[in-house]
Amino acid sequence: FCAAALAPLRHGQQRQGRQQEHDRGVAGQAVVESYGGDTIWLFGGESDGGFSSELWMFSAERPAWKLIGEASQRTPYGEAGRDSGPSARSFAAMSADDKRGLLWLAHGKTSTSSCSRELWTCQVGGAQVGSEQASSGSDSAAVTWTQPCTRGQRPIARHSHTSTLLRTGYMVLCGGVDES
Repeated sequence: FCAAALAPLRHGQQRQGRQQEHDRGVAGQAVVESYGGDTIWLFGGESDGGFSSELWMFSAERPAWKLIGEASQRTPYGEAGRDSGPSARSFAAMSADDKRGLLWLAHGKTSTSSCSRELWTCQVGGAQVGSEQASSGSDSAAVTWTQPCTRGQRPIARHSHTSTLLRTGYMVLCGGVDES
């Protein structure tokens, strides 16, 4: 992949008839490649305009970027978005579970500049995350965000960390910055 392919939003671009709100691009996006296909997923990030909850998909087969949707409204610094999915955030970690067709989003820095302990799953239109159906970017694809029930002690709130899913079904979070 070329560097230009990894930046769906650039200064001066328009999307859905509106000028982008930022001047220097987006930083701190969660990114993951799905193992079952040639797909890269991006979530959130922050720019001069605030924090984002946008979910983007890049299909290497096409090659093209597609905005899948927003989990919550874009929020200026210090404001909260609506509750249809994870709040706008940056520096979260994301993992792809191709077997179950899910994206996992963990923690991150929220628009209130605090660290989150939230864990979310995302399913796009019922399609497997790495499948041709997901890669086709069908406009009819719905995005479903869910906070799964978990067991055990939850990790401390953090951002700027990494995550991976093990074949055993465990998710491992490593590193990052907490609020202390």
